[in-house]
Amino acid sequence: MVGLLLAPKFAPESPEEPHYSARDLPRAGYGSASQREAETRARKRIEYATELAAARPGQWLPKQVLARALRSRYLVDGNPDALRDAGLQLAAARADAADGSGPGLISAEWSMEVHDLVGAEAGLAAYDKGVVKLSTGEQATALELRGDINFYRGDLSAAERLYGAARKIENGPSVQVRLAVLEKSRGKFDAAITHLVNAARLDSLRTPQSLANIALQAGAIEFARGRYDVAQEWYREADDLFAGYWKTKLYLGEAALVAGETGKAAGMFEDVATDTNDPQAMDALAMLYRRMGNRQRSKEWASRASAEWERRVADIPSAYVAHAAEHELTFGDPARALVYARQNATTRPNGEAYLLLARALSANGQDNAAMKQLMRAKKSGWKSARLYVELAQLSAALGDDAQATEARAIALELNPRIYSPEATLIWFAHG
Repeated sequence: MVGLLLAPKFAPESPEEPHYSARDLPRAGYGSASQREAETRARKRIEYATELAAARPGQWLPKQVLARALRSRYLVDGNPDALRDAGLQLAAARADAADGSGPGLISAEWSMEVHDLVGAEAGLAAYDKGVVKLSTGEQATALELRGDINFYRGDLSAAERLYGAARKIENGPSVQVRLAVLEKSRGKFDAAITHLVNAARLDSLRTPQSLANIALQAGAIEFARGRYDVAQEWYREADDLFAGYWKTKLYLGEAALVAGETGKAAGMFEDVATDTNDPQAMDALAMLYRRMGNRQRSKEWASRASAEWERRVADIPSAYVAHAAEHELTFGDPARALVYARQNATTRPNGEAYLLLARALSANGQDNAAMKQLMRAKKSGWKSARLYVELAQLSAALGDDAQATEARAIALELNPRIYSPEATLIWFAHG
């Protein structure tokens, strides 16, 4: 649902882009004020939807209802089994649906959630064949999803055109968030945050959790450009908006780590790892203990993370291979990291995937091949401090001092603190 209140600026190219802060977010309209309360609602929703699907076994719509309920749990607590089971319910719904009906658009959304671009295209093709189109909102969503497919295939201009077309139909919060991701990928940080604030203001049914997610994204953008104190303000706002949120704990923990509060950071990471079995939190703990010189604790957490990444990759490869590659590069086997990174670049051939593949190639002694991937990322329009750090380092290693100097300057322009000791501690909000 979309409200009528617009933010003052929309043109991301404007040199007068407003510098928003966490204080500029509106208040929540309704919804659970804490993760615990949201979890209770999600469980009740799943119970009702499960009963409905059992009572109507041959109908596709109850299975879609159950899939959406399961996805709502995943969005609240990050449970990967709920995400997997939502996909299974949608597959069953598609099998039950007659031609011209079925969960095409919802299937496309789920596929994008797990980074399955081929599955998203199949869902959109089914939606196009549907006899009934329920709303202009659905049409806008279909265009946004097509924009996402182009974005993750590395065509940022095509993604922008499709987001623009969706925006003409319905200028809602979802398209604004997508535009924020697009502008961040181009290194246009103020424009990205402007779109996030627009998303919050346009959402007439904004919940504490949706606002918290916007605050976390804005904070991560500030982190990616080295404004750690400003990022903490966004993270604290997220914590105030939606108490006990596991994602907020991760980002607040990282901010504490960068600020030198290692005990506080370890406590937050361990809370998330224990409560949710999230392997990203385990990786962060393994990194923290490695830096502290506690090799035993580091190995313990890295081993637990490895097992969980392996399980998740087995369930939904497209959703987790990039994270698994990051883990293997840092704690495991470079050859295995390369397998994962290649798989990720095949399914999502965009700048971020090229950068990850370049790092894996370099870790396996293939510097020339790595350089080709970095140049592909650069040519696509992807612009992050991490990309240019890698480009500077590899250029220097290959003897191209001029390119190394230029890349280093761009990295520092994007993030003046990218070469600081604390920047090496960042696991989540690295940009």
